[in-house]
Amino acid sequence: MRRSRGREVWMDRLDHKLGERLYAWWSWLHRATDAALAPAGLGHRVYYAIKANRTPQYMSYLAAQDLCGADICSPEELLHALSCGFREEDISFTGTSLGTEDIAFLSRFDAINVNFDSLSALRKYARACPGRKVGLRINPDRGIGYGGSDMLQYSGIEATKFGIYLDRLPEAIAIAEEHGLQITRLHFHAGCGYLDREMEQFAAVLDASRAFIDRLPGLTEVNIGGGLGVPHRSGDAPLDLNRWAATIAQAYGGYDFTVA
Repeated sequence: MRRSRGREVWMDRLDHKLGERLYAWWSWLHRATDAALAPAGLGHRVYYAIKANRTPQYMSYLAAQDLCGADICSPEELLHALSCGFREEDISFTGTSLGTEDIAFLSRFDAINVNFDSLSALRKYARACPGRKVGLRINPDRGIGYGGSDMLQYSGIEATKFGIYLDRLPEAIAIAEEHGLQITRLHFHAGCGYLDREMEQFAAVLDASRAFIDRLPGLTEVNIGGGLGVPHRSGDAPLDLNRWAATIAQAYGGYDFTVA
Protein backbone atom coordinates (compact mmCIF):
# COMPACT_ATOMS: atom_id res chain seq x y z
CA MET A 1 0.00 0.00 0.00
CA ARG A 2 3.02 2.33 0.10
CA ARG A 3 3.57 4.89 -2.60
CA SER A 4 6.90 4.73 -4.34
CA ARG A 5 9.62 7.08 -3.14
CA GLY A 6 9.87 8.53 -6.63
CA ARG A 7 6.21 9.52 -6.58
CA GLU A 8 6.61 11.15 -3.17
CA VAL A 9 9.56 13.21 -4.45
CA TRP A 10 7.53 14.26 -7.49
CA MET A 11 4.65 15.40 -5.27
CA ASP A 12 7.02 17.31 -2.98
CA ARG A 13 8.43 19.17 -5.98
CA LEU A 14 4.94 20.14 -7.10
CA ASP A 15 4.15 21.33 -3.58
CA HIS A 16 7.20 23.59 -3.68
CA LYS A 17 6.34 25.00 -7.12
CA LEU A 18 2.70 25.64 -6.24
CA GLY A 19 3.52 27.13 -2.85
CA GLU A 20 0.91 25.01 -1.09
CA ARG A 21 0.21 21.41 -0.16
CA LEU A 22 -0.93 19.35 -3.13
CA TYR A 23 -3.62 16.74 -2.46
CA ALA A 24 -3.40 14.02 -5.09
CA TRP A 25 -5.85 11.16 -5.35
CA TRP A 26 -4.60 7.83 -6.62
CA SER A 27 -6.27 4.64 -7.71
CA TRP A 28 -3.68 2.59 -5.82
CA LEU A 29 -5.98 1.91 -2.85
CA HIS A 30 -8.66 0.40 -5.08
CA ARG A 31 -6.06 -1.80 -6.75
CA ALA A 32 -4.43 -2.76 -3.44
CA THR A 33 -7.78 -3.81 -1.99
CA ASP A 34 -8.48 -5.92 -5.05
CA ALA A 35 -5.00 -7.48 -4.86
CA ALA A 36 -5.55 -8.47 -1.22
CA LEU A 37 -9.00 -9.98 -1.71
CA ALA A 38 -8.26 -11.97 -4.88
CA PRO A 39 -5.87 -14.53 -3.28
CA ALA A 40 -8.38 -15.03 -0.44
CA GLY A 41 -10.70 -16.67 -2.96
CA LEU A 42 -13.51 -14.19 -2.45
CA GLY A 43 -15.76 -12.90 -5.19
CA HIS A 44 -15.61 -9.19 -4.55
CA ARG A 45 -16.17 -5.67 -5.80
CA VAL A 46 -15.27 -2.21 -4.50
CA TYR A 47 -17.60 0.75 -4.05
CA TYR A 48 -16.19 4.24 -3.63
CA ALA A 49 -18.05 6.32 -1.02
CA ILE A 50 -18.37 9.58 -2.91
CA LYS A 51 -18.79 11.61 0.29
CA ALA A 52 -15.02 11.21 0.67
CA ASN A 53 -14.38 13.36 -2.41
CA ARG A 54 -17.14 14.38 -4.81
CA THR A 55 -14.80 16.18 -7.23
CA PRO A 56 -16.30 15.56 -10.69
CA GLN A 57 -12.89 15.11 -12.32
CA TYR A 58 -11.88 12.42 -9.85
CA MET A 59 -15.23 10.61 -9.97
CA SER A 60 -15.30 10.73 -13.76
CA TYR A 61 -11.83 9.19 -13.79
CA LEU A 62 -12.95 6.33 -11.54
CA ALA A 63 -16.04 5.71 -13.66
CA ALA A 64 -14.10 5.80 -16.91
CA GLN A 65 -11.44 3.42 -15.63
CA ASP A 66 -14.12 1.04 -14.29
CA LEU A 67 -12.11 0.80 -11.08
CA CYS A 68 -15.09 0.62 -8.75
CA GLY A 69 -18.74 1.35 -8.21
CA ALA A 70 -20.14 4.36 -6.36
CA ASP A 71 -21.54 4.27 -2.82
CA ILE A 72 -24.11 7.01 -2.25
CA CYS A 73 -26.68 8.00 0.37
CA SER A 74 -28.99 10.63 -1.11
CA PRO A 75 -30.92 11.42 -4.29
CA GLU A 76 -28.55 14.34 -4.93
CA GLU A 77 -25.54 12.03 -4.76
CA LEU A 78 -27.31 9.66 -7.14
CA LEU A 79 -27.67 12.40 -9.74
CA HIS A 80 -24.05 13.41 -9.22
CA ALA A 81 -22.76 9.85 -9.64
CA LEU A 82 -24.78 9.39 -12.82
CA SER A 83 -23.54 12.70 -14.21
CA CYS A 84 -19.96 11.56 -13.64
CA GLY A 85 -20.47 8.44 -15.72
CA PHE A 86 -21.33 5.71 -13.22
CA ARG A 87 -23.88 3.23 -14.55
CA GLU A 88 -27.00 2.50 -12.55
CA GLU A 89 -25.97 -1.09 -11.91
CA ASP A 90 -22.63 0.13 -10.48
CA ILE A 91 -24.25 2.35 -7.85
CA SER A 92 -25.07 1.27 -4.30
CA PHE A 93 -27.62 3.49 -2.53
CA THR A 94 -28.04 3.29 1.24
CA GLY A 95 -29.93 6.27 2.62
CA THR A 96 -31.52 6.98 5.97
CA SER A 97 -34.79 8.67 6.97
CA LEU A 98 -36.13 8.39 3.44
CA GLY A 99 -39.36 10.23 2.78
CA THR A 100 -42.14 9.59 0.27
CA GLU A 101 -40.55 11.88 -2.32
CA ASP A 102 -37.21 10.10 -1.95
CA ILE A 103 -38.87 6.74 -2.52
CA ALA A 104 -40.72 8.06 -5.57
CA PHE A 105 -37.44 9.33 -6.99
CA LEU A 106 -35.61 6.04 -6.39
CA SER A 107 -38.43 4.09 -8.01
CA ARG A 108 -37.46 5.58 -11.39
CA PHE A 109 -34.16 3.68 -11.37
CA ASP A 110 -34.70 -0.06 -11.50
CA ALA A 111 -31.04 -1.06 -11.88
CA ILE A 112 -29.57 0.76 -8.87
CA ASN A 113 -28.65 -1.39 -5.87
CA VAL A 114 -30.92 0.12 -3.22
CA ASN A 115 -30.54 -0.87 0.45
CA PHE A 116 -33.04 0.12 3.12
CA ASP A 117 -32.15 0.71 6.76
CA SER A 118 -35.66 0.78 8.20
CA LEU A 119 -38.88 -1.19 7.95
CA SER A 120 -40.87 1.93 7.09
CA ALA A 121 -38.68 2.78 4.08
CA LEU A 122 -38.74 -0.82 2.93
CA ARG A 123 -42.54 -0.89 3.16
CA LYS A 124 -42.90 2.35 1.16
CA TYR A 125 -40.61 1.06 -1.57
CA ALA A 126 -42.33 -2.33 -1.62
CA ARG A 127 -45.68 -0.67 -2.29
CA ALA A 128 -44.19 1.52 -5.04
CA CYS A 129 -42.02 -1.15 -6.69
CA PRO A 130 -43.35 -4.66 -6.01
CA GLY A 131 -41.29 -7.51 -7.37
CA ARG A 132 -37.91 -5.76 -7.41
CA LYS A 133 -34.61 -6.86 -5.91
CA VAL A 134 -33.64 -4.96 -2.76
CA GLY A 135 -31.03 -4.86 -0.05
CA LEU A 136 -31.17 -4.29 3.70
CA ARG A 137 -28.83 -2.25 5.81
CA ILE A 138 -28.46 -4.27 8.98
CA ASN A 139 -27.12 -3.53 12.43
CA PRO A 140 -24.97 -6.47 13.61
CA ASP A 141 -25.03 -5.16 17.18
CA ARG A 142 -21.23 -4.96 17.13
CA GLY A 143 -19.10 -1.87 16.59
CA ILE A 144 -15.56 -1.03 15.61
CA GLY A 145 -13.53 2.18 15.53
CA TYR A 146 -10.06 3.65 15.72
CA GLY A 147 -8.58 2.90 19.13
CA GLY A 148 -11.93 1.57 20.33
CA SER A 149 -13.49 5.03 20.17
CA ASP A 150 -17.25 4.97 20.79
CA MET A 151 -17.58 8.09 18.63
CA LEU A 152 -16.53 6.12 15.56
CA GLN A 153 -18.75 3.08 16.10
CA TYR A 154 -22.00 3.09 14.13
CA SER A 155 -23.36 -0.08 15.71
CA GLY A 156 -22.76 -1.84 18.99
CA ILE A 157 -24.13 -2.23 22.49
CA GLU A 158 -25.88 1.15 22.44
CA ALA A 159 -28.89 1.30 20.10
CA THR A 160 -28.31 3.42 16.99
CA LYS A 161 -30.42 4.61 14.07
CA PHE A 162 -28.25 2.75 11.57
CA GLY A 163 -29.73 -0.46 10.29
CA ILE A 164 -32.25 -3.19 11.00
CA TYR A 165 -31.52 -5.33 14.05
CA LEU A 166 -31.72 -9.11 14.02
CA ASP A 167 -34.93 -9.22 16.04
CA ARG A 168 -36.68 -7.13 13.35
CA LEU A 169 -35.40 -9.16 10.42
CA PRO A 170 -38.51 -11.42 10.33
CA GLU A 171 -40.65 -8.30 9.81
CA ALA A 172 -38.45 -7.20 6.92
CA ILE A 173 -38.73 -10.64 5.34
CA ALA A 174 -42.52 -10.57 5.76
CA ILE A 175 -42.76 -7.17 4.03
CA ALA A 176 -40.65 -8.47 1.15
CA GLU A 177 -42.71 -11.61 0.77
CA GLU A 178 -45.99 -9.68 0.86
CA HIS A 179 -44.92 -7.54 -2.09
CA GLY A 180 -42.81 -10.05 -3.99
CA LEU A 181 -39.50 -8.33 -3.25
CA GLN A 182 -36.30 -10.35 -3.43
CA ILE A 183 -33.77 -9.55 -0.68
CA THR A 184 -30.49 -10.11 -2.51
CA ARG A 185 -28.11 -7.80 -0.62
CA LEU A 186 -27.02 -6.95 2.90
CA HIS A 187 -25.08 -3.84 3.87
CA PHE A 188 -23.60 -2.90 7.21
CA HIS A 189 -21.12 -0.27 8.34
CA ALA A 190 -20.00 -0.87 11.89
CA GLY A 191 -17.50 1.96 12.30
CA CYS A 192 -14.41 3.61 10.88
CA GLY A 193 -10.69 4.11 11.30
CA TYR A 194 -9.87 0.57 12.41
CA LEU A 195 -6.34 -0.84 12.13
CA ASP A 196 -4.70 -4.19 12.86
CA ARG A 197 -5.23 -3.87 16.61
CA GLU A 198 -8.99 -3.84 15.97
CA MET A 199 -9.02 -7.03 13.87
CA GLU A 200 -10.65 -9.06 16.64
CA GLN A 201 -13.48 -6.52 16.75
CA PHE A 202 -13.74 -6.68 12.96
CA ALA A 203 -13.95 -10.48 13.11
CA ALA A 204 -16.71 -10.21 15.72
CA VAL A 205 -18.71 -7.88 13.45
CA LEU A 206 -18.44 -10.31 10.54
CA ASP A 207 -19.36 -13.25 12.76
CA ALA A 208 -22.47 -11.43 14.00
CA SER A 209 -23.53 -10.70 10.42
CA ARG A 210 -23.80 -14.41 9.69
CA ALA A 211 -26.93 -14.64 11.81
CA PHE A 212 -28.59 -12.42 9.19
CA ILE A 213 -26.93 -14.12 6.22
CA ASP A 214 -28.10 -17.58 7.26
CA ARG A 215 -31.73 -16.42 7.23
CA LEU A 216 -31.52 -15.01 3.71
CA PRO A 217 -30.60 -17.77 1.25
CA GLY A 218 -31.06 -15.56 -1.82
CA LEU A 219 -28.17 -13.20 -1.11
CA THR A 220 -25.84 -12.32 -3.98
CA GLU A 221 -23.87 -9.52 -2.28
CA VAL A 222 -22.81 -8.62 1.26
CA ASN A 223 -21.44 -5.10 1.59
CA ILE A 224 -19.24 -4.90 4.69
CA GLY A 225 -18.92 -1.12 4.54
CA GLY A 226 -15.78 0.96 4.62
CA GLY A 227 -13.96 2.26 7.65
CA LEU A 228 -10.48 0.97 6.85
CA GLY A 229 -8.12 3.13 8.87
CA VAL A 230 -4.88 4.99 8.29
CA PRO A 231 -2.18 5.74 10.88
CA HIS A 232 -2.87 8.84 12.97
CA ARG A 233 -0.22 8.57 15.65
CA SER A 234 3.48 7.76 15.66
CA GLY A 235 2.83 4.31 17.11
CA ASP A 236 0.24 3.34 14.51
CA ALA A 237 1.14 0.83 11.80
CA PRO A 238 -0.65 0.79 8.41
CA LEU A 239 -3.54 -1.63 8.12
CA ASP A 240 -2.36 -5.01 6.84
CA LEU A 241 -4.76 -5.59 3.94
CA ASN A 242 -3.75 -9.24 3.63
CA ARG A 243 -4.71 -9.86 7.25
CA TRP A 244 -7.92 -7.91 6.70
CA ALA A 245 -8.78 -10.06 3.65
CA ALA A 246 -7.93 -13.27 5.51
CA THR A 247 -10.32 -12.25 8.32
CA ILE A 248 -13.11 -11.80 5.77
CA ALA A 249 -12.30 -15.13 4.10
CA GLN A 250 -12.40 -16.92 7.44
CA ALA A 251 -15.85 -15.51 8.21
CA TYR A 252 -17.40 -15.96 4.77
CA GLY A 253 -15.61 -18.94 3.31
CA GLY A 254 -18.14 -21.34 1.84
CA TYR A 255 -20.82 -18.72 1.12
CA ASP A 256 -21.79 -18.06 -2.46
CA PHE A 257 -22.05 -14.29 -2.61
CA THR A 258 -19.92 -11.31 -3.60
CA VAL A 259 -18.22 -9.34 -0.83
CA ALA A 260 -18.30 -5.55 -1.35
